[in-house]
Amino acid sequence: MVDTNWPDFPDTNYVEETDILVAQRGAGGVNIPGSAFVKKRSDGHVAIQRAGGGAQELILSLDAGSTGFGVRDTQIRAGNNGSNQTYLDFYTSNAAAPAHAMRIAANGSVGIGTTNPLWKFHILGAASDLAGIISTGTSSGLLIGDSTAAIRLGTRSGAFIVDVGAERMRIGTNGNIAIGNTDTSRTLNVYNADCWLQLKNATNGWLLGPGSSTNFGIYDNTNSGYRLVVLAAGGHTAPGGDNVYSLGTASLRWTTVFATNGTINTSDERAKQNIEAVPDEWLDAWGSVQWVRYKFKDAVEAKGDDARWHVGLVAQAVRDAFAARDIDAQAIGLLCYDQWEEQLEPIMEERQIDTEEVVVDRINTGLFDAHGEPVFRDVTEDRPIMGMVDTGETRVTLEAGDRWGLRYDECQAMEAAWQRRELARNSAISEERIAGLEAMNKLLSDRLAALEAAA
Repeated sequence: MVDTNWPDFPDTNYVEETDILVAQRGAGGVNIPGSAFVKKRSDGHVAIQRAGGGAQELILSLDAGSTGFGVRDTQIRAGNNGSNQTYLDFYTSNAAAPAHAMRIAANGSVGIGTTNPLWKFHILGAASDLAGIISTGTSSGLLIGDSTAAIRLGTRSGAFIVDVGAERMRIGTNGNIAIGNTDTSRTLNVYNADCWLQLKNATNGWLLGPGSSTNFGIYDNTNSGYRLVVLAAGGHTAPGGDNVYSLGTASLRWTTVFATNGTINTSDERAKQNIEAVPDEWLDAWGSVQWVRYKFKDAVEAKGDDARWHVGLVAQAVRDAFAARDIDAQAIGLLCYDQWEEQLEPIMEERQIDTEEVVVDRINTGLFDAHGEPVFRDVTEDRPIMGMVDTGETRVTLEAGDRWGLRYDECQAMEAAWQRRELARNSAISEERIAGLEAMNKLLSDRLAALEAAA
């Protein structure tokens, strides 16, 4: 073949093994046979190889769809999707046909196991462990963040650590969690200078914890107020405010109160006015009230004849005894009447709220791409996303009702006042009768003495 410049060389997509390549410098030159390092493969690609056993090949691919190079079955291909959006594919082989391993997409996103990376780094695979970060030192981790802050997820000294500028959370080897500190001796250990646990729904929020004080509190974050406090000094339980909250309600009662001592009620003279004797008309009305024995209906339903007897008063009997004398027992404080509306709550039900497409497998389509590589297809299925949904229906949590009640301490005070008055009255009558008997006795004695003198 006559001397030919490379641009004029026919079919410059490859070099034949019989071609002679001349490297010329000045008046001298070197002839290089193409068979020494260049061959045309049967698949149409051009390979540059090292002669000898176990020769390694650097394959130049010049297909219509993509270009690239590879070492034997390890290939790097640059492709174009037809819209001037190029990508770079990496193929590897393990004693088999080259398989796609990684793609750098046109936007710079990296996909491993997928040719369509949805994020800057996207791993897709069927294995349970998709990625591993292993350090030969004492720590390893994954750093995630932006230009101003980062979160570090990793292990250190046998614990799993979450850093946001500094260590924020630790999961110990015992599975316990520490937030704001490193002590994993408890199942959950939370520390902050102003420490609260917030529980919140669509309408209300509650805070639990010590806050910045030494006491433990339940705080209504919606209405800004303490509702219950456990005092660090002595461990006493106190309401969130003085003389503000009740223990239970008319419709939500405690069953039994176990205590060593009785209640202490406010009785300071400085808190009272209009201090005067109990009117006789009140005591007269109370005198017609009967103390009775009775059994509670719910106890009889549960225990039958074994239900306990109780001794006490009936609220309606107190009401009627005072009403018969045109006295309102509620105005005195003996009697209480409460009523409440029906209370409802929405009925929630677990239902499908959405659908997500999940890749469950990759199968060989039996087709080959332009490089002769098998084409795989993702097998997906739609899986339901479940959630709690308001059915629009409600259930009754508390029936509407009403209830009469008594302040037993007031009733017992009224009983004591009535008995004291009755004792005083009976004592006066007794003294009057005794004085009459003594006067009659004196009269009889005088008459007896006169008769004896006349005899």
